[in-house]
Amino acid sequence: MVGAAAKAHPVGTFTNKTARGGCHAIKKDAHQPGGRPGNRPGRVAGAGRTAVRRFRRGVGLHRRCAGPARPRHLPGPGRRHRRSADHPARGVLAQAGQVHADGVAGNHQSRRAELDAGSPARTRRHQRDRGRRRGGQDLLHRRALHRQGSAGALQHGGLPRRGQSVSEDNARQPGFAWGGPPATGRIRLEPEDFAVNEVLGHEPDGQGEHLWLWVAKRERNTVDVAADLARAAGVHIRQVGFAGLKDRNAVTRQYFSIHLPGTDSPDWSQWRIDGVTIESASRSSRKIKRGRLRGNRFELVVRELEGDLGALEERLAAVRDHGVPNGFGEQRFGGNNIARALALFRGEMRRKPSKIKRGFYLSAARSLVFNHVLDERIRRGDWNRLIDGDLAMLDGSRSFFAADPDDPDQVRRCAEQDIHPSGPLPGQGDSPAEGEAAEIENRQFEAHRELVEGLAKFGMKQERRPLRMRVGDLEWSFPEERTLKLVFSLGTGSYATSVLRELVDYE
Repeated sequence: MVGAAAKAHPVGTFTNKTARGGCHAIKKDAHQPGGRPGNRPGRVAGAGRTAVRRFRRGVGLHRRCAGPARPRHLPGPGRRHRRSADHPARGVLAQAGQVHADGVAGNHQSRRAELDAGSPARTRRHQRDRGRRRGGQDLLHRRALHRQGSAGALQHGGLPRRGQSVSEDNARQPGFAWGGPPATGRIRLEPEDFAVNEVLGHEPDGQGEHLWLWVAKRERNTVDVAADLARAAGVHIRQVGFAGLKDRNAVTRQYFSIHLPGTDSPDWSQWRIDGVTIESASRSSRKIKRGRLRGNRFELVVRELEGDLGALEERLAAVRDHGVPNGFGEQRFGGNNIARALALFRGEMRRKPSKIKRGFYLSAARSLVFNHVLDERIRRGDWNRLIDGDLAMLDGSRSFFAADPDDPDQVRRCAEQDIHPSGPLPGQGDSPAEGEAAEIENRQFEAHRELVEGLAKFGMKQERRPLRMRVGDLEWSFPEERTLKLVFSLGTGSYATSVLRELVDYE
């Protein structure tokens, strides 16, 4: 068949081996029968100047190619698909190329048959992913499994096997503490409906190498604003400090520090940064460091409110007096971070993630385990009271101590939200919890063993987090019809959406 197909090629058609490899068909000389006017003799079909020069010099001929030339529009070893296989005027060459593909690249035939011959982009992806194998599993197959969404994912409490995806249920929020929200509404219809003011806990001392800026941002990301401030001040972004990341889809105020040793303060009033207003500035001897803040003050507006307003006010009073579950918000799991954390632990990531991204994946893994522990405590009804073996945490502090549920003083302090039961943020070492509390935590550690072991492998230190969140200075009002305004304070690491979800089924 090869010989028969070769006869279909007119005299003057050769093959050429370029630096990129593969076979190319040479267009017929315009002076030969059937040649098209305007084609220079020996012109390589679709090839670059280097291939043309090599052909004219008579070098680089592909002597190993036993059959006819493979048309460039057909995929083959060492070549990327660039032209559609149904291109007009390809008849004889396409047939010859198919014979060549059957004879030389037959082992790839079944995989390529699944691809659309008229889709160059899909073929390029296939060529790129060919051969990228790890642990005997094709990367292309793993990607297809991830695109299937929740198909094959495990139920609540389980993790996906290799190649499986993570369902939304697996990274879900813990249950409701008070039986579900009594009203519905909409938030963030305008950026001003979600306002956040940072509470740092200490003020600049008025002198030193650091310039502190009190900055108001509208629909701006904290890290992006830090980069803009660094450019405006003419310093590296490492010289800019901030305490916490704030929501982008909001109006937020927070401190930034800029290290300016041996220089006078710049004229920051002349800086023009989109979406940013610098409201005040002062000098300080200290840089603002991540996590060094007391909390945040929120002003939220819920519009298009529907439901039982009497029940809503009762719920607001319960939240004020007893707090809400301190779960991690859904934004912690955004971007499929759990699946990426599993890929990181299994060594299946194609590229090493940046330090920042790796931190997101590790934090998401810890948060998932914590949320499952909290969910079990909510279902048991003891998320806001001490049980045997619990570790209690002081409100607003990271310190903890062994709790005694039979101690009247500790029971009173827990009821007053001065201390809270805590849950694990897994990492290296064993959990210090004991008794009944340890049994709950160990059950979730076993259900999420791969995450727990991966966190320890990557050097995360075991920590504790309160199971309950105190909603400080909660105030509410109804300024307009079908509108609810909330003002409250939360400690560092707590989510305003965790408060909202107990009050309103929002969108």
